[in-house]
Amino acid sequence: MTTDAAALGDEFSAGLSQPAPFAPTQSPSLARVAANGPPGRTRMLLRASRGRQFAAEWVALLVGLAIAATLIGYTLVNAYRSVRAIERDRLQVQARVIDENVGQQIGGINRALATVRHDYLAAAGKPAAATTISARLKALSNAIPGVRSMAVLDASGHVAASSVDSLLGRDFSDRDYFRTPRDSSDNVALHVAAPYKTSLGNYSVVFARGIGTPDGAFAGVVIAALEPEYFEVLMRSVLYAPDMWVSLGHSDGKVFVTMPHDDRRVDTAWQRDAALLEQAPSQRPAAPVVLGAVGGSDEMRMTALRNVSPADLHLDKPLVIGVSRALPEVLRPWRRQALEYAIFFVLLSATAAIALYRGQWRRKAFARLEARAARERQRSAEQLELALAGADLGLWDWDLRSDTFIQNEVTRQQLGYATGELGSLGSTWRALVHPDDSERNLNALEAHFRRESPAYECEFRIRHKSGHWVWLLSRAKVVERDELDMPTRMAGTHMDLSRRKRSEAQVERAAEMLRRTGELASIGGWELDLATLQVDWAEQVYRIHELQPGTMMRLDDAIAFYDPAARPALQSAIAAGARDGTAWDLELPFVTAKGNARWVRAQGVAQLENGVPVRLLGAFQDITEKKTIALELHRLNEQLTRLSTTDALTEVGNRRLFDQTLRTEWARAARRAAPLALLMIDIDHFKEYNDHYGHPAGDACLRQVARMIGDSVRRGGELVARYGGEEFALLLPGADLAAALQVAERCRETIAEAKIEHRASATSAWLGISVGVASQIASSSVDSSVLVDIADAALYRAKRCGRGRIEF
Repeated sequence: MTTDAAALGDEFSAGLSQPAPFAPTQSPSLARVAANGPPGRTRMLLRASRGRQFAAEWVALLVGLAIAATLIGYTLVNAYRSVRAIERDRLQVQARVIDENVGQQIGGINRALATVRHDYLAAAGKPAAATTISARLKALSNAIPGVRSMAVLDASGHVAASSVDSLLGRDFSDRDYFRTPRDSSDNVALHVAAPYKTSLGNYSVVFARGIGTPDGAFAGVVIAALEPEYFEVLMRSVLYAPDMWVSLGHSDGKVFVTMPHDDRRVDTAWQRDAALLEQAPSQRPAAPVVLGAVGGSDEMRMTALRNVSPADLHLDKPLVIGVSRALPEVLRPWRRQALEYAIFFVLLSATAAIALYRGQWRRKAFARLEARAARERQRSAEQLELALAGADLGLWDWDLRSDTFIQNEVTRQQLGYATGELGSLGSTWRALVHPDDSERNLNALEAHFRRESPAYECEFRIRHKSGHWVWLLSRAKVVERDELDMPTRMAGTHMDLSRRKRSEAQVERAAEMLRRTGELASIGGWELDLATLQVDWAEQVYRIHELQPGTMMRLDDAIAFYDPAARPALQSAIAAGARDGTAWDLELPFVTAKGNARWVRAQGVAQLENGVPVRLLGAFQDITEKKTIALELHRLNEQLTRLSTTDALTEVGNRRLFDQTLRTEWARAARRAAPLALLMIDIDHFKEYNDHYGHPAGDACLRQVARMIGDSVRRGGELVARYGGEEFALLLPGADLAAALQVAERCRETIAEAKIEHRASATSAWLGISVGVASQIASSSVDSSVLVDIADAALYRAKRCGRGRIEF
C-alpha cells in the first residue's frame, strides 16, 4: 500500500469512530426536555427536526434534477446544432459533386463548339463544306454523352450544318441562342439559353458560341442542344435519403430537370435565388444552404444552392443546382434522441422521487432502528477511471561527447518550461531527476551502454518548474558509437506518466476503501463457474460463513449452509439463472460453519457469452439484525390487528370487525348475486339483570351468551360480533331466510336450555333472547346498511311483541 493509500485508510478508520450521519444524538437541551418534560414534547421536537431534514432532501433532489435537466438540454442543443451542421455539409458536398460533373460536361461541349467554330471558318468557301461540317457535328454528337444535336447557324440565322439532316436550311434567327451571340461582340463567352420545351414535352438546353471572322465580322453561331435526361443518372447517384431531391435550372429561366421527378418542382423559377447569389458572390459560400419551403411544397426544407459557372468557360449565365432535404426528416434522429432523453429524465425523476419518498417513509417507521444500523447500511463506492488517452511524446537527443541534451517543445511543456529556459546541458537535466530515482536511472543507462539490454527504459520522477514531481517513462537507444564501441549519441522519448501514477494510487486507495466498506456493510461478492461448479468467494463472504478465507467450496457445499426449507428456492433460482440468465434477490435463513443461525440476502445475475450463461455473479449480505427486527414488527402488527378487532369482554368480534366484514361480504355476495343473512340478538331485560345481580355477574352473563351464540355457528365465514351493550350480531354469508331462521332458533334454544336464572325479568324466570332476522340478495347498487336496518327493525318488533321470540 502506498503512503497516500495508508493515509486515506487512517482517515477512513478515524471516520468510523465518529457518529454516523443519521445517528440518534441529542443536544443537551433536548436531553433535558426528554428527562424532565412531557414525552409528547420530545417526540414533537424530533419530528420537527426530521421534517426539516426531509425538506432539505427534497430541495436537494429538485436541485439535482434541475442540474440533470440542464445537462440534458445542453446535450440536446449541441446535438441539434451538430445534426444540422452535418446535414448542411453533406448537402454542400453533393451540390459540389454535381457542379464538378456538370462543369466537366459543359467543358467538353465548349471544347467541341470551339473545334467546330474553327473548322467552319477554315472550310468557308470550299466545296462540300456544309457536308464536311455536318459529318463532323454528327461524330461529335455521338461521342459526347447527353448531346441531342449540334448545328452551325450562318450570319442570317439559317442552319448551315447540322448533326440532324432535317434541320438543314431552317431559320432560327428569332431564337435567343442566335440573337444573344449575334448582339454580343464576345466570341469567347459560352452562352446558355433559357431551357425550352420540345414538341415531345421535354426540356432542352442550348449552349452557343459566336463565330467571328478574323476581321471581327459576325459569321454565325455554333450551338449544341443537351438532353436534360442525361443529368438524371448523375443526380440519382447523389440521393442518399428517401426525402431528398435534386434540381437543375437556368438562372434566368426555370428548373428543367429534377430527380426524383415531380411536376411541382419542374417549371419553378430560380431567378430570385440566383440573383441573390450573384449580388455578393465574394461574401457567400460556394453552396449556401437556405431553410424554407422551396420546390412548390409548403414543407420546411434544407436546400443547398450552387452556381455551375466554371471560370474557364466564360458562361454568360450560370446554371443553378438545388440539393434539398426535408428538415423534419433531417431532425428525426435528433427528435428520437430528445424523446429518449425526455423519457429517461421522467423515469429518473419518478424513480428518484419514489425512492426518496419510500426512504423517508421507512425512516419515519424505523427511526430508532435505522439510527442503530446506519453505519452498517452505509456503503460507498468510487468509480475508477483509468483512461490513458495517448499522451504526447517528448523527444530528446543526447550527445554524450559534449554532454548536450536537446529536447523538443513537448518535453519542455511537460516540465512547464518555455523555450530556452531549460538549457541544453545534460548536467542541468540530471539535476532535475529525483534523488531516489537517480541510481536506478543510471543503472538502466549503463546496462544499455554495455549492450546488456536492447534498449534503455526507465520510469523516474523529475522536478517540474513549479516545484512538484512529474513521472516520466523514458525509452531510448544508442544511435552512434565510436571505434571503441563507446556510445556517442543517444535518442529517445519521454512519456508523461503522472496521470497513470495518480490513477494507480487512486485504484489502490479505492480497493482498500471497497474492502473496508464491505466489512462495514457485511457484504461480499461471489462467483460460480457453471462449467466446473466451483464457487469463488470474497473475503467478507468467508467471514459471514465463519470459515477460514481460501477454503475450497463447491456449489453443493455452499447450499448446505442454508436452512433445509430455504434450499429449494435457492436451487430453483440458481437453475433459472444458469438456464436462461434470470436474476434473483432472496432473503433466506442460514446457519454458519460454527452453528450460528443468521439471515442472509443472496443476489445473483448471469454473465452471458454469445447469449448463453457461462457464470453467475452476485452479492452476499448478512441481514440478521434487519430481518429479526422485521419479523418482530410483523408479529406485533398481527397482534395489534387482532386486538383492534376483538371485543375485550366477550372475546368475539367487535363493532369495527362487524362493519368491515359486512361491507366485504356484501360486496362478495353482490358479485355472485348471492343472499346474505343477519341475525340481530338482544338479551331480554339485561338492564334489570345488571341491577339485580351486579355488573360482574352481568359481564359473566355476556361472556356466556357470546360463547353459546358462537357454538351455534356451524360454517366457516360466519361471524359473531358484539354489536353494542347486550346486543350481538351474527352474519351468515350465503344463507337464505330459511337457513337464517334455523340458526336463530338454534341460538334461542341453546340459551333457553342453559336456564340462566333471571328473577328480575318481567317475562320469564330464565334468561332469554329476542332475535331479528333478515336475508337479502346483495346488490352493488344498495348499501349494506339496509340489511342492518331490516334486521334491527325485526328485532324491535320481537321485543315489542313480548320478547323471547324471533321475528323476520
